[in-house]
Amino acid sequence: MGLAGEGFSMSEQTRHRFGLNPASNHPRMMTELEKASKRGCKIISVNPLREPGLVRFIRPKNLWATLLHRPTSIFSLYLQPLVGGDMALIKGMMKVLLEWDAQEAGGVLDQAFIRDHTRGFAACVRDLEHTTWPHIESGSGLSRAQITQAAERYRNAERVIACWGMGLTQQKHAVATLQTLTNWMLLGGHLGRPGAGLCPVRGHSNVQGDRTMGITVNPKPDFLAALGREFRFRPPSRPGYDTVRAIQAMAAGKAHFLVHPLPDLRPVPDQLRLTTIRSHDQYNTTIYGLNDRYRGIRGRRRVVFLHPEDMRTRGLEAGARVDLIGVAQDGLSRCAEDFEAVPYDLPRGCAGAYFPETNVLIPIHSYADHSITPTSKLILIRLQPAVNSPR
Repeated sequence: MGLAGEGFSMSEQTRHRFGLNPASNHPRMMTELEKASKRGCKIISVNPLREPGLVRFIRPKNLWATLLHRPTSIFSLYLQPLVGGDMALIKGMMKVLLEWDAQEAGGVLDQAFIRDHTRGFAACVRDLEHTTWPHIESGSGLSRAQITQAAERYRNAERVIACWGMGLTQQKHAVATLQTLTNWMLLGGHLGRPGAGLCPVRGHSNVQGDRTMGITVNPKPDFLAALGREFRFRPPSRPGYDTVRAIQAMAAGKAHFLVHPLPDLRPVPDQLRLTTIRSHDQYNTTIYGLNDRYRGIRGRRRVVFLHPEDMRTRGLEAGARVDLIGVAQDGLSRCAEDFEAVPYDLPRGCAGAYFPETNVLIPIHSYADHSITPTSKLILIRLQPAVNSPR
């Protein structure tokens, strides 16, 4: 499944991208995706927002394509789940593969790989059998037919790469989602195989910064004690693995299927699921300009992207000014003031807005289980007419 990275190319694959927008966030990756698509790689995008830069791409160094405006259609399938609906989608694909394997008496799953290199498969099967299609469809916001399309691409691929970004990691159930994603890859034996595997997409490695922050296989006891005091947790004191020992440990052990129930994300009337995004003229929280060319935004940033039907039911016209009100269990009032409502192609019940303008909506206690990552990609909000709008 696809390719990513300088000097790294493959063919006859399927590549799934979850929760990242390389057109804005990883532009060099887009060039490699374009090359892969032209070689026949099937690339699937999973993103609540339909990003123009992902649907049709023009490489700036391609003079004729730029002058004649001839973009490349990169993705063979573009799925738009609900914000927070990724795990339900992944489980749906796994359920389809399991059903096909049972109907055909094997041959769909890599049974030899599962037998020789994994543990916990039986528990995974039981979990999928008890996960119903109505629960999967309501949790993902996608139909069974759409999920089956994605599973078909996976089944037909000789090699699969699963890439993901902060769209998956910055949710309450992020770790469970990524472990479920790993289960999905194990079904086809797509770990430890050349040209296949898991690919978390990040920015610069910044190794020196890692060391300064204490990211090392054997941190000093004084540092661990200070880290624990500052962030109120007990860091592990046992040394970790360096690169060589990590590979040796993986070769000697087996991968575990880790089972998680689908999160309960049933919609509440008048609430929206907000995901934070960045603009094209932005790197992390550094803002270089006020334009976002792919999404058609010029000269402004305080905008909230909404489904047209969600705007209609709230009596909002394009350009209406609204305040974003955070909905949290602690009952505290959190408000991001004076945003312009912009109609956009994303699922009903969802919204998108730029960070850091919306960081104020995230409670300090709202973070992913186990990884303690802020839930910037799944924030419950409601809208109200802007109180202090200068317009």
